[in-house]
Amino acid sequence: MYLNSKENKRLQQLLIDIPGECNCKSCQALSKEKNKLLELLEELKQTQDRLIHSEKMAALGKLAAGFIHEMNNPIGAIKSALDVSNRSVNKILEILSKDPFTKDIQNNRLLSLSMEALQSNNLVTIKASKRITKILNSLRSFVRLDESPLQNVDLHEFLDSIITFFNYDLNNRIRVVKKYGNIPIITCHAAELNQVFINIFQNSIESIRGKGQITIRTFRENNNVCIQITDTGIGIPPEKIQNLFEPTFSKKETRVKAGMGLFISLNIVKKHHGQIKVNSKVDKGSTFTIILPKNST
Repeated sequence: MYLNSKENKRLQQLLIDIPGECNCKSCQALSKEKNKLLELLEELKQTQDRLIHSEKMAALGKLAAGFIHEMNNPIGAIKSALDVSNRSVNKILEILSKDPFTKDIQNNRLLSLSMEALQSNNLVTIKASKRITKILNSLRSFVRLDESPLQNVDLHEFLDSIITFFNYDLNNRIRVVKKYGNIPIITCHAAELNQVFINIFQNSIESIRGKGQITIRTFRENNNVCIQITDTGIGIPPEKIQNLFEPTFSKKETRVKAGMGLFISLNIVKKHHGQIKVNSKVDKGSTFTIILPKNST
């Protein structure tokens, strides 16, 4: 059964309007049942939200897989054309340097500038195609996260892929500092855990006004793996931290618009038998620490 937001609120109001103020046994029993129904309704809403989120992620995965497939052919053609162009330019330069009848051509400044421009353009295009290939490989790794429920994951590769995806949003405005420690491979629900890091990293980017820095630190603590994401953003007021992971938490033009993102992230981490800690100071920044056991099954 799917309830839209209006139906959900209407049903909640109907349950709340059920009288239960009397102290007689019948009314007390009715009040208990009403509270149980309200709890079940809230659980239904949360489950429904998680299912919608899962469906969206599955659709995004299919879209990404199709995009990667379609991009591979033109990227291959560009690389092939660049290879031919580079070899041709090098061959022309080789001939010009060896043929004694091409002395005047060798000293032709316009030709020399044109050949330099060709070489420079080739280098720029090669660099750009490598960049596109790197992005596609990162996207491919995300798509493959859904191939099996549990996977062995290198969190450093995980985090590097996320940084690559957000490179446009960083836009030379936000510096990312990586302080990776010696951590083991962990067994986890990779697609879900990936969403946690995306939510928190995006949250950090949005919190920074102007230029700033995001520091990602990984380390071991007892039998757990810890991932800290620290930003130099505007911070979270102390009175808001306790409500930060609630699905209804939102406030315009503040550090965080929680929505469902952080709520879902917390539930995913709990599913992995882990926890999320938050430390923040207004105008100083925030640190989210995700603590996960090596084996989250």
